[in-house]
Amino acid sequence: MGGLWGALRSIQRFHQDVRGWDDIGYSFVVGSHGYIYQGRGWRWVGAHTKGYNSEGYGVAYVGDFSTASPDRGTMALVRDELLPCAVRTGRLHHNYTVRGHRQVGPTDCPGTALFQEIETWSGFKVVVPDGAGQERHGDRWTPDHPEGPTRMEPRPEGPQP
Repeated sequence: MGGLWGALRSIQRFHQDVRGWDDIGYSFVVGSHGYIYQGRGWRWVGAHTKGYNSEGYGVAYVGDFSTASPDRGTMALVRDELLPCAVRTGRLHHNYTVRGHRQVGPTDCPGTALFQEIETWSGFKVVVPDGAGQERHGDRWTPDHPEGPTRMEPRPEGPQP
């Protein structure tokens, strides 16, 4: 677990020392040993997807998932536990949307293998650029902004940090 703790601390240092944020900007961070760590959590608006932070939760997976997805158990933590829990407790609407960071900005994040996995999840939506700096997200249009991890939305309004 030393590698995980080092990775979490590295994320924290980057967000605090480089970005100037109070702490980790993601709502949740998923490790590969069966745990989800709370960053900003449910109550606070994250700092994870520029232009979209108040619209959803940001979940980061620790690791490089360019060629291989996290193991099945790690994927199930979010898909089968976190998302249904969020719906049951009213933190997500039953018709929530899941997106990968690359759908809202110019990045390879969350990695090709992880992105291909989340494309199979219930709630995943394809984002179709309209060619005019806007992206179509389901039934609404929003500006194209970079930065962010795997996302879950819509987000209920809550207190600001």
